[in-house]
Amino acid sequence: MSEVPAQEDVNLQWSPQLDTLLANWCDQAKCFEWMHNETSNKYNRIAKIFLVLMTTITGFSGGTTMVAGDQSIGNFKRAWFFGVIGIGASIIHVLNDKLAYQQNAQAHKIYCSQWGHIRRQMETEVILPYGSRKDATSFLKMTRSSIDQVSNDGVSLIPKKIREECAKEFSKQPNFNIPDICGNATHTQIYSAVHSTTLSPTGSFVGATTPLLHNPKHISLLAGGTVKNPLQNGDSAV
Repeated sequence: MSEVPAQEDVNLQWSPQLDTLLANWCDQAKCFEWMHNETSNKYNRIAKIFLVLMTTITGFSGGTTMVAGDQSIGNFKRAWFFGVIGIGASIIHVLNDKLAYQQNAQAHKIYCSQWGHIRRQMETEVILPYGSRKDATSFLKMTRSSIDQVSNDGVSLIPKKIREECAKEFSKQPNFNIPDICGNATHTQIYSAVHSTTLSPTGSFVGATTPLLHNPKHISLLAGGTVKNPLQNGDSAV
């Protein structure tokens, strides 16, 4: 059986529609960066609480056991009481190890750094004039790949409470594009061919019939010209 030839990639040019798309991705990257940072700080605080508890209880149990010695009240030896405290400290240590708050805090810190890198890349690109930018097709593919890579595991680890706090925090900004996982899912919109004015790579205005993005939140470039949003529900990022 003969193989089906691969479809050539679409050669995109920079336009206001792509600018809007990247601006929406950048908004969502800021949200994910914020959520991972908040989650990292939360887990760090919990890990410190566990550490303080273990250190305090272990030190108290060891010191008082030495003082109490073999003293007893009736048939009850005081050493038994402090032995129970020691067992409690061991249980706290096991819980801290199994829940892995410190390790999770470090993981979210890394995700936060990666989202920050993606955000800065997009911000740096869209601020430039069209003639000074990288190739549009290559840049969109590179950005999509980076988003997929950081989203494969990281997004699912964000607690629901943090996602709700993110929606509340960023909803204060007018027209801010908040990720769907924060409870702001919307219907997918499609392109509508209308006459619009775009900028050519040289910076001059060109009138042409181009697809106007009704809701750029749900659009991105895939090989062969298929469009899909890497941050919508159902994709690997959510």
